[in-house]
Amino acid sequence: MERTPRRSAALSAEVVAIGARVGQLRKERGVTQAEVAELLGVTQPVVSEYERGSIPLRADQVLALSRLLHVSSDVLLGLKAEAPLASAPDSRLARRLREAQRLPRRDRDALLRTLDAFLAKSSASAA
Repeated sequence: MERTPRRSAALSAEVVAIGARVGQLRKERGVTQAEVAELLGVTQPVVSEYERGSIPLRADQVLALSRLLHVSSDVLLGLKAEAPLASAPDSRLARRLREAQRLPRRDRDALLRTLDAFLAKSSASAA
């Protein structure tokens, strides 16, 4: 059976919408295309193609992305709306915190003490 152009266009529009949603969620979470590429076992340009809707995602990739981006696959596919975030995370801060997890324990502890000192100072000045 031959595919009708209308059906093909509808599928293409869905792939583009899913890709755009992936890109938006990725940016909101402070995740880079390189990090997504590593997770999916592809290159960064391929992730860019996914986000532009040039290449459709496979089911296993949708599941991996939903875990990485902390959303259900239904949200990723546009079947359900995403619950609004309480506050938009600072993507630079989120990325640096992920990178800090790779530091040696001694360095992580020093970083946590520094963060605690800044937070304590901020709380004191707000009171």
